[in-house]
Amino acid sequence: MPKFSVIVPIYNVEAYLERCLNSLKNQTFKDFEVLCVNDGSPANEQVIIERFAKEDDRFKGFQKVNGGLSDARNYGIERASGEYFVFIDSDDYVSVQLLEKFNEKLQEGSDYVVCDYMQVYASGADSEIIRMKQVEGKSLSENPGLIDAIANCAWNKCYHRDLFMQTGIRYPKGYLYEDLGTSYALLVHAKYVSFVREPLIYYGVDRPGNISTRVDRRLFDVIHMCRRVLEDYQKMGLYELCSEQLVLLFRKNIVSSLRKVVICKDKKFAKEFIHECFDFLKQFNHVKKISFLSKKDELIYENRWACLCYAAMKR
Repeated sequence: MPKFSVIVPIYNVEAYLERCLNSLKNQTFKDFEVLCVNDGSPANEQVIIERFAKEDDRFKGFQKVNGGLSDARNYGIERASGEYFVFIDSDDYVSVQLLEKFNEKLQEGSDYVVCDYMQVYASGADSEIIRMKQVEGKSLSENPGLIDAIANCAWNKCYHRDLFMQTGIRYPKGYLYEDLGTSYALLVHAKYVSFVREPLIYYGVDRPGNISTRVDRRLFDVIHMCRRVLEDYQKMGLYELCSEQLVLLFRKNIVSSLRKVVICKDKKFAKEFIHECFDFLKQFNHVKKISFLSKKDELIYENRWACLCYAAMKR
């Protein structure tokens, strides 16, 4: 059993794939496997996958019918043999010390490790380090602030396989915002969350064709995933403990999605989406302020929220 299974979903990223796989091949920590899941891509990635698999037996190539990012990750989960899972998007790349740094935290007993990351821009704009918040407390029961500290994304984390295998948690097939619907469900079951305070992932923000830049009806998925998280925490009896952090999480994600429709030309779609967002958030009107925000952060947040409310009212 390798220490790490690195699961790489692959679809239409021929120009970026070799960079991604090389960054994994050159890891300073050597005990790992890479599951390259070709999700029915129409491009020529399979040639690259087969070359890496031929040159290095830690690389394993799989081909499947296209089912989307979540389906490809789940496919990899079912075939991974490692003690810990790491998910890397194939248009991103990683520090050669990624697995070494994760392993250092695992020696402390962690089952859920999070690292900082670097946002890089195809447009040539300056890169930006995104740092996770400093928190104390190893689990949600010790500090609900972990919700606000981990970020939605699947790819800046390392998870013990039992967080998936013993809970049955999988990425929701067919949805955008699948990381939102999964990262916080896994967090519920984590016994020890730790952080690597270094940017170890290089995340491409504005790659042409990146699904995170889409403005279409799948924007509604953000609401579906917020509901999924809410139901998970209610079912586990954690909503009351974590209500402030969850409300902030929902508002942040919905604010981000509302910003996309401000310039949307389809007025009917935009208005429908805006109203559904506000209908969802009405149920949390009793949470007037987020007590753990600094005054500066609260002012910034409230002003941004007010601007979006105004934009919604004008439609």
